[in-house]
Amino acid sequence: MKKISLLITIMALSLAASAQTVYVNETFDTDTIGIAPTDSSLKTTNLVTVQAGSGLMGTDNLLRFNDNSASAGGAVEYNVGASAVGSLYASFNLFNNAHSGTGSGTNPIIFGVGAWNTGTGILLNANASRNFGLEFSANGTTSTLKLRIGGSAAYTTTYAPASVQSVQIWVNDHNTNTLTYTRPDNYQSATLAANSVVVYINNVLTGSSASGYTIQTLGDGSDATMGRVGFNTSSSNLADFLIDDIYIASAAPIPEPSTYAAIAGLAALGLCVWQRRRTRQA
Repeated sequence: MKKISLLITIMALSLAASAQTVYVNETFDTDTIGIAPTDSSLKTTNLVTVQAGSGLMGTDNLLRFNDNSASAGGAVEYNVGASAVGSLYASFNLFNNAHSGTGSGTNPIIFGVGAWNTGTGILLNANASRNFGLEFSANGTTSTLKLRIGGSAAYTTTYAPASVQSVQIWVNDHNTNTLTYTRPDNYQSATLAANSVVVYINNVLTGSSASGYTIQTLGDGSDATMGRVGFNTSSSNLADFLIDDIYIASAAPIPEPSTYAAIAGLAALGLCVWQRRRTRQA
């Protein structure tokens, strides 16, 4: 029975992964250094350039989000899907490239998701246009991290600005249906509530509930309105961040073979222990 359960689990993971639609898989390695990236899903860029990586982010190409203007906001915005979508998975690596200040930072870079829109202007630069915003403040030896819904911070904590932040996000834009996902911290199945977002950073849950935080609905409030995804900074505050490995899809990516091996190994170990106990009890 337990062998069958293990087989079913692995098959279910494989089938779920194979059903995903990948919208953006951006490593910037084929982009030209010194200019903005040119992914087909990109709709607008401002104050961003591709550069060679170094240090903690590695030596491959990456995106430098260098908002060095006190009068213009930075932006890199994608529009994904042939039409609006009801669920999204997004992941990326982010590094604060100028974190030598002190105190709580007030100059955030904001990752946001908004309504599907093919326009070429900057559209995600206001709370009202985002389902949610994940804010990484720029200044401070320990900088502020906020998950903002509309004009209010649903959750506030800090992050280590001298470390790479590996971010994973699931968003469910449906008024009644829930969304099942696999937690990256323990590989257990979890349920994301209707109209909710859940964030994991460095495989740690952001907040207290794996069922997520309620998002701001946009437009007429109907199901499946999302599509615009990207990063923005304020037109009055300065920020300098490095971003790489932007991945946006309908579901989380296929786990590495080592992950399947780990799952199978743990299950096999548990099965051996169970059989040994049965033998002793017989």
